[in-house]
This record gives sequence, structure tokens and C-alpha cells, in this order.
Amino acid sequence: MKLLFTLDANMVSPLAACLRSISISNRGANPTIYIAYCSMPDQTLDRLKSFCSELRLTCHFIPFDDTEIKKLRATMRQGHISEASLMRCFIARILPADVGKILYVDCDTLVLGPLAPLFASALGDNVAMALRTPMAHLEDMGVPEDRYFNTGVMLINLDGWRSAQIENRLLDVMRTQADRLEWWDQCALNIVLTDTTVEMDRRYNYIFSHTDVPDSFAFPVIVHYAGSRKPWTAPLRHPWGGLYFEMSSRTPWPPAEFTSPDLSVPLVRRYRRRLLKALGLRDEPTRT
Repeated sequence: MKLLFTLDANMVSPLAACLRSISISNRGANPTIYIAYCSMPDQTLDRLKSFCSELRLTCHFIPFDDTEIKKLRATMRQGHISEASLMRCFIARILPADVGKILYVDCDTLVLGPLAPLFASALGDNVAMALRTPMAHLEDMGVPEDRYFNTGVMLINLDGWRSAQIENRLLDVMRTQADRLEWWDQCALNIVLTDTTVEMDRRYNYIFSHTDVPDSFAFPVIVHYAGSRKPWTAPLRHPWGGLYFEMSSRTPWPPAEFTSPDLSVPLVRRYRRRLLKALGLRDEPTRT
């Protein structure tokens, strides 16, 4: 089982929490983890390598020349997409030639269950498996509303990716259609892979929605903190943030301990209450 993360200096703490979660939830599975990085201070990189050793995870660190990414970002809205996000378009260039299948996972995730069943999924002649998140803004570019997918977790047939020259096609789309790419590389991936991507079970890319109801809930294997609601930047805005808070506290980059001004209790307790309430298991927070 092989996993890929793409990393820049802004996502070290979330990645460390995710790696900690993998070491717990996939104990004994011995995944091979590739971490491609750019713009990383040597001291931070050394500490991350040491942390992976402490977790007894097999991690290969791959430096990536970000010259081409910087040229791409120059045509974008500044700060719109990180360098780490754009790196996933270059996975065939990043990974060894003998890697034929990879599970790409964003750094802003936690892994709560076994990944082996997902990695064993058959792709057939398709290049990728990803979660459908219907959006209509690319229909005139050949992406039907119900086929748009989120790229935060992707199972990828790298042999098929290489033979179809996906990287070259992605770069062409990003260079020629910049004004149409609302979510940049994600939109480009949708345009290029729309006819060769199969649907992923939501448990493997669980993005919380306020429309969730207890009857439709299945415990996620991968929680994805997609969008602007990041537990490390917006305390109390994500009901699953407590899981991140607790996992991150066991890394060299723990979060600050916040206290809720209205209840004067630790943030982690508030997080737990919000999660229970979101799942319909507790109507109101209990004062302590």
C-alpha cells in the first residue's frame, strides 16, 4: 500500500497530525508513504523525518523543484492555491517509475480506519477514483454537474496516468484556461479526467456538511477538513475539529490551548460537544 502527500512549510503541523493518525489506525499495515515537499526549512524537515521514525512509518521524502509551479501561480489569484496543492499534478514526475498505483491524500485530513480496502479497489481501465461533489460551473467544458469530483483523496492508476500523458494535458489546461479554473488544479483534473474517474465511497473522503443527518451517517475512514473551516485556523468552526486537536497534541507541532470565553472550558471539550450535537447525539451542550 503506497500513499502520497505533497507538502510545503504551511502544512507541516496538519501533516504531522495525519501521520500520527495513520500510525494508530493502520498499525500493522506497513504503508509506504511518499512525502514530496518544496519550500521547506532544513530544521523543520529534519524534525519531521525524526517524527516519522518515532512513529515507525516508512516515509520517503522527495524534494521537488517548484520552478514550474511558481510560473503557474504567477497567472493565478495570489494565495488562491498553495504550491503543495499544485504539486499533485506532477505525481508521475515525483514518484519512482516502478510505482504503478498510489493513494494521494491531502495533508488536511485524518485517517481513522484501515486504508487497505480502498487501496485494493479495482480501477479497471480508469485512471482515478475520487469523491463526487456535484458542481455545474464546468459543464460547457465537458464536465457534467454530477461528475465533478473533489481531489483531496484520489486513488490513482499511475501506469494509466503516464500512458495518457495526464501531466502534459493538465498543464495545457492550466495555461490556456486560467480564467475558468475556479479551484485551479482541481478543476483542471476534472476537465482532463472526467471520463476516466470512478466514484469513491464518501467514507474515504468525508467532508462534513450541515445537511448530514444521523440516519445517513457512516463513520468516516478519512476525515477531510476541506474548505475554510480548518481546526488550526478557526477554532470551534468544525465539529470534527476535536479529533484534529487531540491528534495534533501528540506531535512536535501541537495546537495552542484555547479556552472558550463563554463557558470557560478547554476548546477540546467544546469540540466534543459540537460533534455530538452535529450527529444528533446531544441536543444542547452540558455546562460543567
